[in-house]
Parts: sequence; C-alpha cells; structure tokens
Amino acid sequence: MIQAYIQDDAILKELSIEPSALKPHLFDTVWVDLVNPSLDEKKSIEDILGISIPTREEMYEIELSSRLYQRENTLFTTIVLLTKTEAPHPESTAVTFIIHKKWLITVRYVEDFRNLPIFSKPKINAILAQKSSLVFTAILENITEQLADILELTTHNIEDVSRMIFKYDYATNGVTKKASKPNFREIMSRIGYNEDLLSKTRESLFTISRMLGFIMQTPVFELQGGKRQLSTLLKDISFLIEHATFLSNKINFLLDAALGMINIEQNSIIKIVSVFSVVFLPPMLVASIYGMNFHHMPELNWEYGYPFAVIFTVLAGFLPYKYFKYKNWL
Repeated sequence: MIQAYIQDDAILKELSIEPSALKPHLFDTVWVDLVNPSLDEKKSIEDILGISIPTREEMYEIELSSRLYQRENTLFTTIVLLTKTEAPHPESTAVTFIIHKKWLITVRYVEDFRNLPIFSKPKINAILAQKSSLVFTAILENITEQLADILELTTHNIEDVSRMIFKYDYATNGVTKKASKPNFREIMSRIGYNEDLLSKTRESLFTISRMLGFIMQTPVFELQGGKRQLSTLLKDISFLIEHATFLSNKINFLLDAALGMINIEQNSIIKIVSVFSVVFLPPMLVASIYGMNFHHMPELNWEYGYPFAVIFTVLAGFLPYKYFKYKNWL
C-alpha cells in the first residue's frame, strides 16, 4: 500500500494511489509512506526515484551499518518502534526512513498499520512541508511524544505494583493495616508486562538516539536548516533514556522485593508449622507415656490419675505456646 502526501494549500493531503499513478503527482509529493509494500510497489518507487529500498530482512539486521548509511545524497535510517502497546504482549517493528532530495520515504511492515498512529496526522506546518527534513522532524516529534506517554503509563503501572507489594504488613500479619495479602501471581505478571514494555521502549529510544547522532554528522539537515530541531529532539530523547533507565532499575527492585516477600510468606508458613509441631510434641510425649500398658505403673491405680494426665497434657502444650507468644514467634 502506498500513501502519498502532497501539499494542498495549508495542509498535507493524503492520497491513496496506485504505483502507476504516483509519477504525475511526484513533483508535489513530499512524503511517500509504504505500508506492507508489495514487490511491484517497491520496484515502482525505486524506478521513479532511482533508489534502492531495503528489504524487510535488511531492515531487521542489527548491524549499525545496515541501519544507518548514506548513498550519495540519500540517507537511509532504520529505527525500532512499538506496536500493540495496549496488548498483553507488546511488539516491536522496524521502520525505515529514506531522505532523498525533497522527498521523505518511509517503509514499514505492520499487519495493522493503525497500530502506528504517529503516522496518521503528523504535526507539521504545510508551508514548511516542502522540505522532507521538516516532515521527518515532525514525525520524530510525534514518535517522541508517544514514547514519553508510554513511559508515563509505565511509571503509573510501577507505582501500582509497588503499592500491591508493600501494602500488607508482614510484621503484624496485616493486623494494623486492613489489607488482604497481595496476589503474587498477578504481581509477577504485571512486573513481566511492564518490563517487556519498558525494554522495547528503551530499544526504540536507543535506535532513535543513534539515528539522530548519525544524521547530525551529515550535511543534509544543515543545508535544510533542521539541525536545531534535531538537537533539541536529541536532548529530549536523552532525558527519556535516563528516565527509562531509572524505571528499569525500579522494576528490578520491585522484582527482588516481590521475590523477597514470597520468601517471607513461605518462611512464615514454615515457621508456624514448625512452632505448632513443637507445641504438640510435649502433649504427645505425655500421652505416649500414659498410653503404655505396663503392669507396674503407680498412676494406673490412682483415683485421680486420669484427670491428672489430662491436665498434665494440656499444660505440656499450653506452656510452650505461651512461651512462643512471649518471644513473638507467633
């Protein structure tokens, strides 16, 4: 699918056209967006503009030289963006930006392109849209805003997880704080989701940062007067990377805290079982002694032998219990 954007008065007008119909509009076209392009669509664009568009396999290569390079006066840059951020399993996709003379060409392979709303309505002044660098900068600003929103959402999610972990008072078994015990299965699931979302966000931010560093070294944006905007954008990206690193450290802390709380709860259960085993051990000893059937046992002939044995059994269990309570072991 080819989506072309041309300047129409004060706005950028989107045209969904066939490859064969692009050439007559090429002079007015500023941005060509290739969404899941077929081989014919790619070849048509390559023949019209005289460039070689990277394949899908080349876009997903991790070598820096495969993602950031220049061919004559054409820049080829590939970054990683997030899709399906609200789904249980966020995904990442590679997007290639090609800056060729006055045109910006984007290539992306997403099953549902609506998962990338940053491309739908770029915030840009159409009077300045004659320069592909400004369209490119506007798209990056939209991407940065979306990534910042994801980090804000992750921050709130992490705060919720933190409250879930620490709301219960294990020292008093929740007596002073009326709160139910946390559901650690849900907590671990939330930690995993936020870690996955955050790691993909950091990956996207790092790829954008590397891309901006590469572009700042080229004369393309200097000639078109866009390096000032890119410099400001790079500072924003650097701040977001620092914030993402902080959130990553906090997630690791919450993971360790959750595992520690699980160990505390398990130890508490084991401690209770162990203490009650010790509490019932003396009564069992008394019952075992007086359960013997030896002939010469003086207590068997006592009139109050049975009440004595019962009281002795109760005391043998009650005294250790009071001792453990005194030591705050229960």
